[in-house]
Amino acid sequence: MESLGKSCLNLVLALLVIVALGETVTARAAGGTRLRVVHASSDSPAADVYVDGELLFQNIPFTTVSNYIPRNPGNHTLRIMRAGDNPGNQPVIEATLSFGENKDYTIVVVGKLAQLELLQLEDINTPPESGKSRVRLVHISPNAGGIDVCVVGQQGCFINNLNYKGNAIANLNAGVYNIDIHQSGNNNPLLNIPNAKFGTGVYSLFLVGSIDNNPPLRVITALDANNTSPNRPPISGAFLSPEALAVASGVLMMLALGSFIFVKKSRYSF
Repeated sequence: MESLGKSCLNLVLALLVIVALGETVTARAAGGTRLRVVHASSDSPAADVYVDGELLFQNIPFTTVSNYIPRNPGNHTLRIMRAGDNPGNQPVIEATLSFGENKDYTIVVVGKLAQLELLQLEDINTPPESGKSRVRLVHISPNAGGIDVCVVGQQGCFINNLNYKGNAIANLNAGVYNIDIHQSGNNNPLLNIPNAKFGTGVYSLFLVGSIDNNPPLRVITALDANNTSPNRPPISGAFLSPEALAVASGVLMMLALGSFIFVKKSRYSF
């Protein structure tokens, strides 16, 4: 009986060591990189995205902003396939891109199907100060020309002369805005964005579509980070997330204590 209790105790202690190692791996992996994909090619079908041969993003249609996925820093090969296509077939586009340590990236699929490109953007997801919004506009409308982005009723514009495939960041007070997008130097808006609400956080706005309404201009809005964290969910190199590891540690410690009491009692039960 005593040997059974000792075996249980040894097993629990071994599991505790594994959990501790898992927490260490998680901490190291947290220095990695993250990437996401935006499908901004209006005439392209839904896409599957492979990174180094692994299917990371499946069946992404036009105007989709994917979640972030953790990767190790370094060079990674992205293959954009038609959704459901055999990964061994010719990709719609393929590129090898470099990703830095502890950084976030957005990969935008831009252009027409016959001439697709991958636009790599580095995302600044550190939280802004309380009461502020960091708003980035990414111009990926191929025929809109240079644009200005303005708050209706206010003097001047908070983004000026932004060209196709360019991006610009503005720091705004958190709040609700009525926004117009103009061609640079033209007061007639191409697009109005009413009741655009920005809390304390980091936002990306992707201008997609066409000025000839094929398809119509529109803005895709993504919340990249909030005011409490840079929206970097746990990146675990172990089989459990940090939260799950914490729970598992607590349960295993209780089991260890129970095993210790069992062993001690068994010594005096004969």
